[in-house]
Amino acid sequence: MAVTWLDFKTFTVGNNVKLVHGGEDFFTTLEHVIRSAKELLHIQIYRFDSDATGERIIKVLLEAAARGVKIFMVVDAYGASRLTAESEEILEKAGIQFRRFSPFKISKFFHLGRRLHHKIVLADGKLALVGGINVADPYRGTQDEPAWFDFAMLVEGPCCSELERVCQDLWNRKLNLPRPKLIRRKRFRNPVVGREHMIRVSENDWLRGKLNIGRVYKDLFLNAQERVIVVASYFLPGRQMRSWIKKAADRGVDVKLVLAGVADVPMAKAASNYLYQWLLKSNISIYEWNESVLHGKAAVVDDWFTTLGSYNLNFLSRYGSIELNLDIYDENFGTEFSKVLLKKIETGATKVELEDFIKNKNIFGRIHDWWSYRFVRFSMYLLFLITNKNKYQDNEMI
Repeated sequence: MAVTWLDFKTFTVGNNVKLVHGGEDFFTTLEHVIRSAKELLHIQIYRFDSDATGERIIKVLLEAAARGVKIFMVVDAYGASRLTAESEEILEKAGIQFRRFSPFKISKFFHLGRRLHHKIVLADGKLALVGGINVADPYRGTQDEPAWFDFAMLVEGPCCSELERVCQDLWNRKLNLPRPKLIRRKRFRNPVVGREHMIRVSENDWLRGKLNIGRVYKDLFLNAQERVIVVASYFLPGRQMRSWIKKAADRGVDVKLVLAGVADVPMAKAASNYLYQWLLKSNISIYEWNESVLHGKAAVVDDWFTTLGSYNLNFLSRYGSIELNLDIYDENFGTEFSKVLLKKIETGATKVELEDFIKNKNIFGRIHDWWSYRFVRFSMYLLFLITNKNKYQDNEMI
């Protein structure tokens, strides 16, 4: 079933896209992208730890720098708080241009203001790895903990020129520090022979007037005809988003939500639980992923349209973070991704039934969920107010 509600002028044609799974698949692919760079490498990521996984990727970055690749690396100051000063010094001594995105800092452990949440690795403006996966042990998996459930996409083709613009725009923002000039090259516009994947780069950066990903979710819920599968790690949609989800279910669309059964942020999980009864009464199916921590953020509509990246369905992603998703219009990719998600639901998720949920949730559990929901929503709103008041747009990186 073809999708007719998309603005196809915003897509590039002739791209090649491959789904990359969390765990070793992602980190092997990441090493491949870094090693493929001959001239220029952009890395913009939320979290980068100085653990075994981080050291593994640092080693590959140092090898790239040693062969003359110009590397521009930006991490979020809060998200990458586990990246040590020693690791940063090693990167900079190798000639890697390194910055921390940190709009508003109160103390060493308390950062306010928006966060750099997108994850982009781009080699020579031609090959990119984009998704929701950070560089840290939990995303690769350890002997004691399986890899977090997440995705990325390996893309090649004209859409990489748009990703290069995104990376350059962030790096080139006005700073109080001297900065090196980026390499200027003719942008890669040629399609990949034999490929017809249509891809759009969607951004969300409220302070700069970019709300594209939120609009994508609005459009997909309001226009879906048969089925929507959503993977959401920190699921806390606002009232308007919930109304769009309900409208889809009211039209008879099969809405499946794959949510966290095991959470790295327990209060966020409890806040999501507060919405379960309303969702289930609205004929929306909920499946809790129990095999590992769920960190993925994606949706596939009618097996034709897919959006995947860093964007969470919550207030923080919409108003407090810099986010990026890739939108793919392709039946083959959408069908295969749907099969992957349905298989995950079948083998690693538990369906939440309304009767059982009500029966198993006592009064104290309901109060806890209600309080968590109110607290998390208030915290996100407070962050929004502070971010709006303190527009540190001209001094965003250190």
